[in-house]
Amino acid sequence: KKMLPTATGSIKGPLASFDKVTALAGDVIAYANEQLFAKYCEKFTGNFTSTMTAHFFTKPDATGKQIEWWGYSTAIKGKITLRYPKEAAGTAVVLSGQVEGGMTNAMTSPTSFYIPITGTYGNGKVALALSDARADFNMDYTKARTFYVTMAPTTLMLPVMGHFTLPYVGAGFILPHVLKGDFPVQRVGKTLVIQSTASKDFPANQNDAVYTIDMKVCNPDC
Repeated sequence: KKMLPTATGSIKGPLASFDKVTALAGDVIAYANEQLFAKYCEKFTGNFTSTMTAHFFTKPDATGKQIEWWGYSTAIKGKITLRYPKEAAGTAVVLSGQVEGGMTNAMTSPTSFYIPITGTYGNGKVALALSDARADFNMDYTKARTFYVTMAPTTLMLPVMGHFTLPYVGAGFILPHVLKGDFPVQRVGKTLVIQSTASKDFPANQNDAVYTIDMKVCNPDC
């Protein structure tokens, strides 16, 4: 059905024909996998957004005062998928899946990520845990480049320029702060819904970070 409208008259050469056949083969495989999955498995799927806002401070001076010398925010978005066997039974059903996405939602992006996730479903809640990321931010790309100028008696009051880089943490660092632990499962009609909008603050001696999560994951799809 997909191939026929362009199979005649629009293919200009062998290379174009090969591209169309390759695309069709990929569609067939994806369709077959989805049909097989639908037959044997159930799944929760849905989208999320998450942010981290970080602040970094100098050591306290004699009066206890601290100066913020760096701060930044990171926002990510993506899709959560949790699978379990269709015939699963018992007090706790094992879940497995992944969290994937990025600032552009393209896995070829330097800010893409893919993180396996596991959990259990039972007693009206889902307990989640993230594994190590299989793909995450490209650290060669996602970093701050900082320049500074120093003038002091030791430089004869002449300006001396310098620079350094600071890395941004990836999704594999951000998400475990807000996407782990227990989440209630609600029934809305015939749909099971896992939904959370939360903010968590993690202060320390010389830094402070606030993490947020906004997610809605459903079975069947939201």
